[in-house]
Amino acid sequence: MEISSTHQVYVFGLCVLSGMLCGVFFDLQRFLRRVHFAGGVRTTLEDILFAAVCIGVILGVGFYFNNGEMRYYQVMGSISGALLYAALFSRLIMKIFMAGYRAFNVLIIKPLIKIIHILYVPVKKLLYALRKLFLRVRKFIGKLLRNAKQRKKRLKKRMKML
Repeated sequence: MEISSTHQVYVFGLCVLSGMLCGVFFDLQRFLRRVHFAGGVRTTLEDILFAAVCIGVILGVGFYFNNGEMRYYQVMGSISGALLYAALFSRLIMKIFMAGYRAFNVLIIKPLIKIIHILYVPVKKLLYALRKLFLRVRKFIGKLLRNAKQRKKRLKKRMKML
């Protein structure tokens, strides 16, 4: 099957974009590792997931847009896309991720923590009062049950006497 050069350029461009997409995914992975400490097992699983997603994206683009064929220029396009992304956009994207994370912390997490701290004392006092009330009710019910058992014993004794 003969493929035109314009189609090859189109597929090459898509492969460059797929390489850039893998670069974005790599930066997302770097960001998550920077924000949350990742142990050895988690890092291994993330690396396996990263490799599987990137291979899937690159092969998917190559096979879908090039009629099921993988060519050398497609691999080179993906590699050049990843390198182009790393050279031009990686720092900017990491700064955007970090700024978004900081904004999320400042706008959502910190106010939520403050609300929890404000509500902590009244809720703690309420729970303490409910616990005391529960213990009193439990003690009262226990007393009623003991009295009922004693009455039952007294009634049995009286019944035996008659």
